[in-house]
Amino acid sequence: MAEAPDLCLAILAAGSSRRFGADDKLTAPLKGEMLGLHMSDRLAGGNFRHKFVISSAKDHACATGWKQAGFEIAVNADASDGMGTSLALAAKLASDHSAKGLLICLADMPLVPLEHIHEMLSCFESAGKKGRIASSGAGHISPPAIFGKDDFPELMQLNGDIGARHLLAEAEMIDLPAHQLADIDDPEALQRLNAL
Repeated sequence: MAEAPDLCLAILAAGSSRRFGADDKLTAPLKGEMLGLHMSDRLAGGNFRHKFVISSAKDHACATGWKQAGFEIAVNADASDGMGTSLALAAKLASDHSAKGLLICLADMPLVPLEHIHEMLSCFESAGKKGRIASSGAGHISPPAIFGKDDFPELMQLNGDIGARHLLAEAEMIDLPAHQLADIDDPEALQRLNAL
């Protein structure tokens, strides 16, 4: 179980899935469960100040599962403008809840182990809750990531597809095997995972 009562958790799930084709990739089955539910189920028992899923719709097909896992659905009306808008909304929600940090996870990264999240939270705690933690696999920097509250104002200004890469570049890195940081962008990637 993840313990971070001073942090908010946001799972970003509002992407347009362009490379996946006409279907919503988050509803595609992975090992018998919708792809979009794997991360929320993994973190369902976590003790956070508040848990959100940033979605493009309140009635998303995964909504019932997200709610059962203890997440509130926050709708990003500007989701089509890029991931930066979802990060901005997550930071605003964390700020509104007076959180000392914000853990960002992606709904299409189903292989990130809970142990990695625990290590990140421990590292953030050691940094005095003002740190910035990111994941790294084979030299590639990515979410999951934790931002301290000092980053919230800048995060709230994000828009478009740029996201927070410039902030993550200055984060403390926690390594993970690259395949566990894979995001499912196309049907072929999902097929490969289902075949394992």
